[in-house]
Amino acid sequence: MDTHTTAGAETRILIGSELCLPDRVAGPAAVVVADGTIQAVWRDVDASTVQQRAERELRSPHVIVIDLRPWRVAPGFIDLHTHGLKGHDVTSGPQSDITSMAGDLPRTGVTAFYPSIASTGREETRRQVLRIEAARCDAAAETAAEILGIRLEGPFISHRKKGAQYEPAIRPPDPVELDELAELGRVRIVDFAPEEDHGLRLLAALNQRRILASIGHTMATF
Repeated sequence: MDTHTTAGAETRILIGSELCLPDRVAGPAAVVVADGTIQAVWRDVDASTVQQRAERELRSPHVIVIDLRPWRVAPGFIDLHTHGLKGHDVTSGPQSDITSMAGDLPRTGVTAFYPSIASTGREETRRQVLRIEAARCDAAAETAAEILGIRLEGPFISHRKKGAQYEPAIRPPDPVELDELAELGRVRIVDFAPEEDHGLRLLAALNQRRILASIGHTMATF
């Protein structure tokens, strides 16, 4: 991996007892980060000489070495499905709930997530998509988890497999409503009951918009 960094940029070198990559890297090992981007991975480093190595190999005049041992260094988790955290509610909470979740999640190891909306009425679903989209577009702090998109866990699900969802809000799959919601916010995953999608019209709309179709709360057979 290229170790050149932008001149003048601050570079941070994180030293861990080991790194969790596709292949486990025994430590001590280091990750070189500049402008929020991983520039290099240094294996089998000598922690006592990292600063000198940085001066030789990196163009950045501002280098901060952070020794995290005995901790390991690993990628952040991506939470694909979350309805809330610490009393904050994705389905019915205000925009501040979503923003607070983004601020709190990194403490759990999650650095990106998909807020998941359960079944609500048509207008409330629209409002909630707008709230999440507004939270996503706000200038997030560097320490906040990134909102990658919106997950709809409903309302296009089976009444018989509703689980804890609000049954009066469950309705037949509607590609028109999907299009409206996708225009309002970054809808990226939709859980639905395929046996309710007559003619597979919702599935076609999801595919056309490159939204991940996910089977959920369903009576479908294999």
